[in-house]
Amino acid sequence: TGETIRPDTFEVVDWAQGPLERTGVPTDLALMGRGFFAVEGPEGEVYTRDGHFFLGESGQLVTQEGFPLAWEGTRGNLDPVGDPVQIDPSGTVWQGNQRAGRLALVDFPALDRLTQDRNGYWQASPALDRVPADVEVHQGALEGANVSTIDEMVALIQTQRSFEAGSQVLRLISQTYERLNSFR
Repeated sequence: TGETIRPDTFEVVDWAQGPLERTGVPTDLALMGRGFFAVEGPEGEVYTRDGHFFLGESGQLVTQEGFPLAWEGTRGNLDPVGDPVQIDPSGTVWQGNQRAGRLALVDFPALDRLTQDRNGYWQASPALDRVPADVEVHQGALEGANVSTIDEMVALIQTQRSFEAGSQVLRLISQTYERLNSFR
């Protein structure tokens, strides 16, 4: 998966897999592997790896913002008060013995060409190739951050100490020049 440096912001996007964290919530879905959930946004299809979804009153799996998940083919509607929803590793959604359909799981060979909207969803231009994702869906789990808070704090402290040491060296050089100039 690797990293991408976004030239418009100089932001580094790390596409590495994060650890899966069990939640036990049936509508929480985590992706293992490379790919995205396709979501029907207000201005077209958008993409996310954030699998914190809800079963809406209308029988749709929706994001926190209320955007419905996209399905392969026709959209599957679920009974919010019916049998529990089961989602298998391929993204096929079942309610009881009834197959509701399969979630649209997509990937892009050129991840560096995705743009991010103000809600944090990824967008792709129509010219960008969209391919089926090579992922497994894990029900009752969410993908955690792919960075370690402790490692990042240690790196920040090391950077701060290096900066302080560099500042101290510059102060000493400045004081030395001041002394040399006072002998003139």
